[in-house]
Amino acid sequence: MKNNQIDWSSRPVLSEAGKRAVAKARALLGAEDSDAALAIVDAALAVETHIRLERLKSRLLVLEGREAEASVILARILPDVVEPGFWELALTGSARSFVRKAKHHGLLYFPAPKCGSTSIRNMINILDGDASVGEYVHDQPDRYELVDHAHMNAEFPDHKKLVIVRDPIERVRSYYFGNIEERDQLKIDVDGRDSFYGLSTKPTYDEFLDRFMDYRRVFITVRHHTEPVTSYAGADATMFDKVGSVKKLADVTEYLSDLTGISLPLVHDMQTKASKTKPVGFSVAEQSLQKFYARDYSAFGDWF
Repeated sequence: MKNNQIDWSSRPVLSEAGKRAVAKARALLGAEDSDAALAIVDAALAVETHIRLERLKSRLLVLEGREAEASVILARILPDVVEPGFWELALTGSARSFVRKAKHHGLLYFPAPKCGSTSIRNMINILDGDASVGEYVHDQPDRYELVDHAHMNAEFPDHKKLVIVRDPIERVRSYYFGNIEERDQLKIDVDGRDSFYGLSTKPTYDEFLDRFMDYRRVFITVRHHTEPVTSYAGADATMFDKVGSVKKLADVTEYLSDLTGISLPLVHDMQTKASKTKPVGFSVAEQSLQKFYARDYSAFGDWF
């Protein structure tokens, strides 16, 4: 992830005592004692102020359900964070987005999880003269750049802007069935444990929906994959030259081929079984999430 506006050499170094505090707090976080972890971080911050300590504090505050406090901290420190997380930008309501830029084709792609991002990033790899690498494309963070929406057109005046969207409930279904049920993502993230902070790492779909906000609070991977698209790409659809739909990836492929003059294959990576994600009417539990995704429906509902 690139942010070239910061002089990294001028960043203060965390003291050895601070490093020990971070290590101990992380161990306590993993041991499901967030209160003790937060106390250690607060004690360290009373001695020295450092981004690593404040960032860890914001994570602990999120886990404890104190998102407003975490947002204040992150809004202040993220401009100086080397590699801010997608979820961290989302929590602050930042008017900045991560983009994947096609090197030689005047294209800015705004990725959002569970919106065909693996496929589109691999297509951009092909446009850049590289190989399609399947889900390993997510292991290429150096290819992301941060852009400020307010200055984007001035900085990239001739670039086309692309975003892919999807019905939010279908995204939630895709995440649950593809990442939790099929790939055991939660269990893997906590070293094979059956539960973490009172939440099953192999919940039923109904259990996941019933405790959706708790799962977002405890597991950063859930938060990352279920953030509204508007948290990643903003709520102004007119900012984009192309708003594509996951349902019509062939149309997006054709758009990219026409834009670049390069014939692209239709790439379908990280697909979840269609029978599990295709909306055929929402359950009561799913309907309860629609309020959480109200901005997505308002901004991009025409493409769902």
